Amino acid sequence: MSCNSNVAVYWGQNSGASGSLPYQKPLGAYCDDDNVDVILLSFLYILKGAGGYPVLNFANICDYTKNASVPVFPGTELMHCSDMGVDIKHCQSKGKIVLLSIGGATAQLNSDADTFSKQVWDLFMEGSSPYRPFDDAIIDGVDIDFEQSSQMDIIQFANNMN
Repeated sequence: MSCNSNVAVYWGQNSGASGSLPYQKPLGAYCDDDNVDVILLSFLYILKGAGGYPVLNFANICDYTKNASVPVFPGTELMHCSDMGVDIKHCQSKGKIVLLSIGGATAQLNSDADTFSKQVWDLFMEGSSPYRPFDDAIIDGVDIDFEQSSQMDIIQFANNMN
């Protein structure tokens, strides 16, 4: 990560799939590409959904609204994406940095920075929660992609993540 020629890609929204273009492949397939250095999992797009937990959307790979067999944690809309956890570890074993992108064009961004940062830490990073969307896989960090105004204090969120 110390070089200045890294390539970062957003993965998860399958924005290229239209008409005759194919759906995105599972995350692990992109990690096998030597040209990719950083992968941003896109997106955690609702900061505070049902049960007070965030909501993820990874298009055709892990989206319970399109595939009823994708499990969600009880009382929430937070998906349990076990296959992605396996792929995250595969990517990291190949030297890739894996970040969770928070926001996006359709994001619902209202949340308390202190509560949300603790939740992100516990759900996706080195914290502890009975709800771990990627099982024991630990992401390397987060990307803030707020494309619209938010009531959350981004500086406070960032400070809490250190």
